[in-house]
Amino acid sequence: MRRRVWPVGVLFVAACGARTGLLAPEEPADAADASDAAPDAESLDVAQKPDVSTVGCPDAATEFVYVVSEDDVLSTFDPPSATFATIGVLACDAGGANPFSMAVARDGTAYVEYDDGELFAVSTQTAACKPTSFVTGQVVPFGMGYATIGAGPAEQLFIAPNDALATLDVDAGFAIHPIGTFAPSLMLAELTGTGDGRLYAYYATGDFGGSTIGEIDKSNAHVVAADTLANVDRGDAWAFAFWGGDFWIFTAPNDEQTTVKYDPVAKTSTVVAHYASPIVGAGVSTCAPQ
Repeated sequence: MRRRVWPVGVLFVAACGARTGLLAPEEPADAADASDAAPDAESLDVAQKPDVSTVGCPDAATEFVYVVSEDDVLSTFDPPSATFATIGVLACDAGGANPFSMAVARDGTAYVEYDDGELFAVSTQTAACKPTSFVTGQVVPFGMGYATIGAGPAEQLFIAPNDALATLDVDAGFAIHPIGTFAPSLMLAELTGTGDGRLYAYYATGDFGGSTIGEIDKSNAHVVAADTLANVDRGDAWAFAFWGGDFWIFTAPNDEQTTVKYDPVAKTSTVVAHYASPIVGAGVSTCAPQ
């Protein structure tokens, strides 16, 4: 996701809950409405839930994190070795727009959103790109990520336009189904999910520097657990993914791409790699190691 400022006062898609719609303010709201307030979040606990389904999965041990950079390069990121490998350059007919976010389905298809709102289906094998039937202009560009329904194998694509959570039904004309407004308020959040049904958001905290990972209740968009990451600056471009029990965060403070491993058990953040260009999207299959 690359930061953008959207016009004030433009109404997008209706959201559930106390608010009647999603506005696009220039700056995040200071706090959620009292009616949207969530209970204080606990610390993150990522211990895998039992009976995770591997139906429809390739060899889960070979699943990568997939990343797209602002210059249209699709790559794999291998968490154990903290190395990148280029798949190819996207040739999406996006009319000069830039990649904004990405999610990867269980079958290996990547959905890459551009900053003009267009959504493309991309092969994670070849980087081949084709348009989808998603209707642009419904919502501002959004963070997104897959999470299973229960322990799978069925999964849902979640999106985070502005301060709200919704699902995007790729099997039914890319229809948007609003869930609710984040509580507490989260603006410009990126999403990742797991094969045991959990959904996480990465978002900025504080005026400068500082960022947080929160577990999101998929039924109402409330933050139920959260860890604030010391000295992890989201910068102007960011993405993240959950793989192998850890979070892998791609940020670009001062436009210098930095890859950080966050261990949610030890509560430690470690810089593990750099990349030549800011990474704006990351996606991981719900088949990947949990």
